Amino acid sequence: MLIAVGFDGVIAQESLPPASSLAFLPGAEEGLQALARAGHVLVVWSMRASVALREDWRRNPLWRLGLVPFDRAAWEQNSSLHQQRYQDMLDFLVDTRLLPGVVRAVDDGCGGKPLVDLFIDNKAVHLGGPGGARGWKNIATQYGEPQK
Repeated sequence: MLIAVGFDGVIAQESLPPASSLAFLPGAEEGLQALARAGHVLVVWSMRASVALREDWRRNPLWRLGLVPFDRAAWEQNSSLHQQRYQDMLDFLVDTRLLPGVVRAVDDGCGGKPLVDLFIDNKAVHLGGPGGARGWKNIATQYGEPQK
């Protein structure tokens, strides 16, 4: 299987620079190695890679269409921080010697959501079951409003 694995909150704790503060979450290194041994292709995926945050705010369609507020001054002030966080993630993965034979690629944020068979992420909603009916019922109950 081709598996996208989140970085923040999945492989390492969520952290701001410096990169030296990054560390594996308990069990993450062993879990990734077990998935690789089973023949799965692992791709690290993170919002740290978002080109809209690092390089060009117009790559975020929600900002571009005015669907969510956009603060240009804040974006200009923080884009270098986002670039540094992305570089910190790359450095962490290389410095821990995790990449050889385990993680096959690190998403660069240019292609949108990776096309994979499975996502392992700390902020995903799991629909589960055939057609996801049970999952959608849970979503409707937790986040929706009842019909009137």
